[in-house]
Amino acid sequence: MHTIEKLMSLIKTQSTEDFIESMIVCFAAPVIRGIKCGKLLNLVRRGEDVVFAWENVKDDLLARFSLEAACVPSRGSGLLLFIYDRVLLARALRVEEARSILRDLGYPNLHLKSSKTSLKLREQRDKMLFEKTPSFTSEVRLL
Repeated sequence: MHTIEKLMSLIKTQSTEDFIESMIVCFAAPVIRGIKCGKLLNLVRRGEDVVFAWENVKDDLLARFSLEAACVPSRGSGLLLFIYDRVLLARALRVEEARSILRDLGYPNLHLKSSKTSLKLREQRDKMLFEKTPSFTSEVRLL
């Protein structure tokens, strides 16, 4: 069995709060280590309220890893969570090539706070129009 398969099997036995922590530690490791500025996670767990669990653990997890998060509830009781390092994200938003691409995608004001707000608003618009995974996923990957 591969490492990720083992992890996913283990996660199935954890509480929803521990599930969230495991997913962040595993899939946002490059952000935790300062290699990437952010990671978009789609946290869904059948029969569990991930949004409620996130509210219970977010302050501790974000403080422990010195990260920040922007989140939007997704289908059902899932959560679309953008975990990011504020300093690295701000630095990425200052790179002219990234700014040019993001401007072309409809983000005219590229300050960190307004970009987070734009991502949230764009995700909500996409969700209402298509009821599917938001289209800004590739834009977040640029950062």
